[in-house]
Amino acid sequence: MYLLKLKVAAIAVFLSAVFVFANSFCMNCGIQLIEGANFCGGCGRAAGGGGTTEMQTPLERQTERHAPIHEIGFSEQLRAGNTILEIHKFEDFMEFQTMLIMQKQRFEGKEIRLMADIDISERDIFGAGRSQTVFSGKFDGNRYSIIGLNGGPLFSSIKNAVIQNLSISASSFRQASIAYESRNSTVSNVNVSADVEGGGSGGLFTKVYRTTIRNSSFDGNVRGTSLSSTGGIVSVARRSSILSDNNVSGSISGKVRKTDGVGFTSLSSSATGNNVNAAIKERPRLIFAPELGYSFGLGDYGISSYDFSGLFGVIINRNFSIGLGFGGHMITSQKTNGIRYDTYGNNSEQSRWDVVEKVIMSAAWNGNEILIYDPEEVVPSIYLRPRYCFSGNNVSAIIDAGIGLAQGFYFNPSFGVVINRFHISLGYKMHALEYQRFLPKTERVWYLGDLIDLITVENTGSVRKINNSLTLKFGIDLGYGQW
Repeated sequence: MYLLKLKVAAIAVFLSAVFVFANSFCMNCGIQLIEGANFCGGCGRAAGGGGTTEMQTPLERQTERHAPIHEIGFSEQLRAGNTILEIHKFEDFMEFQTMLIMQKQRFEGKEIRLMADIDISERDIFGAGRSQTVFSGKFDGNRYSIIGLNGGPLFSSIKNAVIQNLSISASSFRQASIAYESRNSTVSNVNVSADVEGGGSGGLFTKVYRTTIRNSSFDGNVRGTSLSSTGGIVSVARRSSILSDNNVSGSISGKVRKTDGVGFTSLSSSATGNNVNAAIKERPRLIFAPELGYSFGLGDYGISSYDFSGLFGVIINRNFSIGLGFGGHMITSQKTNGIRYDTYGNNSEQSRWDVVEKVIMSAAWNGNEILIYDPEEVVPSIYLRPRYCFSGNNVSAIIDAGIGLAQGFYFNPSFGVVINRFHISLGYKMHALEYQRFLPKTERVWYLGDLIDLITVENTGSVRKINNSLTLKFGIDLGYGQW
């Protein structure tokens, strides 16, 4: 009997311990409770299994949860279904970064809120920008700072996001500090003090689309290292983006005519009210520019041709560039004594006399000398072309002049416009060419019993004559290097 009572007592003690242990955890989310807690601080529901399951109000959760919010980890807040996720310490920030990078968490419908300065300057930590991730929530810096972030930007890209009230300092980044790309997002009161370097660099973003950035600032050095644009706030803003009331200080360096204190904008985007107090440093760059065009022959000896060339040169500064070009002209038609005929490199002796005969038989011929230009199938050319860009911006009027040789000296000034990489121009070409000179000669001969006048011509050598034409040229700048 004594042994039986002892066994019953032992079983009662065991069951009591199991009950106490079981009730020390939330039945809903599994988070451990402190003694006497009525509600779980993680999910906000009743702690026991038999109580009410209604959600508490924010005030009830603040006063009755089992632990202060700063003692609840970032991931636990997310698992608990909290809308506002607070970052209090380095470990929270790392959990946030891990979810972005490893779990591809987009945080849609969530607000990430800094609750303290996060100093990672003594740690080897890089931003989430090194991964292909998208942030689609709200990040409120709450006037706090992230200090010592290095490598990729804070985010890889953001979409339908809000970034506000954030400071980043004592950091260095590759290409951008906030994100490489932004789409349909709003950025305000973001202040960055850092160094940014890389191809297509922008102080805050590389490329933005339908994004508004206002009342933000960048202080530091931005150095573009590729053929893309470089800017103090963004590299390029496209598709109705707005850059307004931002401040830039420090230095911005990149390729000539590809560097701007704020950033380059498409025709649909705008940049207004921005203040730039930064040194702009532009480096000359090498270019290759293929070009196509057509020459419309003028006058009685006009020559029309397809023109093609490739120009190798250097853009020295925002206004001046110079290049050496190589190309050719394929003649499509020409005139002799006002009579037009088609030529596609047919310069045989028979063809020459056919032209002479056509001129003589024409009613327009007045008996004067006949000048014939014998072209090759493709006339090679080499030329030097200086160019002046009036504004030095992505859209600007230009004036240039081709000075070269193509079976004779030519001079081709033109006026046009450059739009980003493309240019189009209309010019006037004066081309000194060598013509064969034929003089008419009349001989009286007998023909079928009658004495008639026979008109013949004789080649008296060559003569140089200026040929005039209107030129239309279209080209693209395929810059291939920089100094």
